[in-house]
Amino acid sequence: MFRSQFSKVFHNARNAFFGNSRFTPFTKSYTPFTRGVVLSKMKLPSSNYSHSGGSRKYSTFFRPSMDGNEKYIVGGIIGANVLVFILWNTYGSASRESHNTMVENFTASYRNLVQGRVHTLITQSFSQQDLPHLFFNMLNVFFFAPYILTRLGTKRFMFIYLTAGAFGALSFIGYQYFQLPPNRRRFAALMPDYCLGASASVFAVNSIFACMHPLHRVYFFFIPMPAVVVFGGLFLYDVYYAGRQRQSTTSHVGHVAGVLTGVAYYFFYLKRLRIV
Repeated sequence: MFRSQFSKVFHNARNAFFGNSRFTPFTKSYTPFTRGVVLSKMKLPSSNYSHSGGSRKYSTFFRPSMDGNEKYIVGGIIGANVLVFILWNTYGSASRESHNTMVENFTASYRNLVQGRVHTLITQSFSQQDLPHLFFNMLNVFFFAPYILTRLGTKRFMFIYLTAGAFGALSFIGYQYFQLPPNRRRFAALMPDYCLGASASVFAVNSIFACMHPLHRVYFFFIPMPAVVVFGGLFLYDVYYAGRQRQSTTSHVGHVAGVLTGVAYYFFYLKRLRIV
């Protein structure tokens, strides 16, 4: 009896998650999130599909079954984010110098680019400073990524995951730069603003999922809706507020870039080559 009740409570808790977001300059973090989106028990239209010359069966409990390499990818993404989160809150908070080292290597900014730290376009996608940001992004990866990963394979999945993160960061940097008056852009490297987080990559994964399974039921604040409605609505929300980025604490521009990267990858590559 107790075991049954505990299982039910755990099941319900795992199916609902919410987030918060903010962007603040320099000493604080830009922390976008995936807004309150949860999955129902996974029952896709077809329970089998062909993959790498064989047939794979969808799991009846939330996610499809994955082989060893695919499990390592999901676990590796989550593990890398957890590691960087620990670094932010131990080494990164020990002194001003150590904090600046983290900013220079795990955030994306115009300053980092012009100073040659191009690797930050990738490393910022594995960088979260606060626990809610880490938890909700990684919970999203845990639920949604396996469906894309098992269809695309590890190489294609990592390509779109990293590319979307980089495009999201570049969109944020470009927006910040062109918001400056022309006579002040030569001082852009002095801007303290930076971005970090997995949200652009997560939004790309979500958009591909919505393209692949547009009518699949997704819970948004406990309300069941088709995936295309939930993620399409969030996209329109970000598009609307992207023009007000300077007054917002969320990088809506980065979210839009992540979605567009995922949609473009689906229609111009995956669909055209009949990979999905």
